[in-house]
Amino acid sequence: MIPAYENRAAVLDAYEHTHLTFPAHLHGELELFLVLRGCMDVTCGGETRRMTAGELAVIAPNIIHAYTSPPDRTDGHFLLVICPWALLGAQGGVFSRLTPRTPFVPPENVHPHIRFAMEELVKARQASDAVHAALIQLILAHALPHLQMEKAGGIPADMLTRALVGVSAHLEEPLTLGGLADELGISPSALSRLFSRRLGIGFCDYLGRLRVQRAQGLLRGTVWSMSAIAAACGFETPRSFDRTFRRHAGLSPRQYRQAARQADKESSR
Repeated sequence: MIPAYENRAAVLDAYEHTHLTFPAHLHGELELFLVLRGCMDVTCGGETRRMTAGELAVIAPNIIHAYTSPPDRTDGHFLLVICPWALLGAQGGVFSRLTPRTPFVPPENVHPHIRFAMEELVKARQASDAVHAALIQLILAHALPHLQMEKAGGIPADMLTRALVGVSAHLEEPLTLGGLADELGISPSALSRLFSRRLGIGFCDYLGRLRVQRAQGLLRGTVWSMSAIAAACGFETPRSFDRTFRRHAGLSPRQYRQAARQADKESSR
């Protein structure tokens, strides 16, 4: 799998899924993934594992990872939290130097406090940073003793990885295939083939999906206006934001935000 690089906003992103498929990508935040029910195929740092109920993955910053829900399973229930550096406290220093040899923590080593804290983070996305930080650090306090940490080795990036990092660097700006190709020193047709052959998605669809995914986090985690979110995600107009969001998410940004808020209210009862 080839990574997609995400330049995420510095807000907590915590939510639950019953089905999740997301292509190989990486970003600069720590990611926590817990299986409550069912199973999920998770690829992280070149290792693929079918995670089952009770397992936790602690995915270090800038590590390639992907999620694939098995097509024959419809019983999944998963929690996912993406943690800004500011909320990691002293434990953030560990991940600035080291990465887990394997990110997977088996059910017998997942303390009940981890599930409690993950569930609270999903329920309390609008809580203060102090609350979020306490819950994240509680998770790490229990998880880190079960992770074998090692110094990450440097691997030269191939052309597609460079392209995806370039997309991230310009995510808030107008970006074209030709402009990115010029920056990388290759032809637009060669760059287009890289996306279609190795990611199985065209450049424009990839860019739109990445921007919508980022917008979803901002819609859930902030009170920013639609125009502010559109600008932060690289859309030239609110109209193009609405159109692209509908194509990839199946509903408008306002409908998505309303549904997320309703889910928050129901989970807090």
